[in-house]
Amino acid sequence: MTSTALKKEFHELIDKTDNPVLLEQFYRAFAFRINNSKYELWDSLTKSEKEEVLTAFEESKDEKNLIAYDTVKEKHKKWLSK
Repeated sequence: MTSTALKKEFHELIDKTDNPVLLEQFYRAFAFRINNSKYELWDSLTKSEKEEVLTAFEESKDEKNLIAYDTVKEKHKKWLSK
């Protein structure tokens, strides 16, 4: 997909939602990526840490390995409220 097509699709997704929480999450993630080096975080990880991230990603494809958002939110509410 071309950059122009991706931008169009992204704009359409944004226009389809009125959820301020979702919009803010995407905004923050996008702004962070724009304002930081493309691979700064990934490049700062050790080989072992990179392998752990990739393993976790693969494991996340199986729903039995996932934790409900509400469970995570409750467990970590003191950090999420900041």
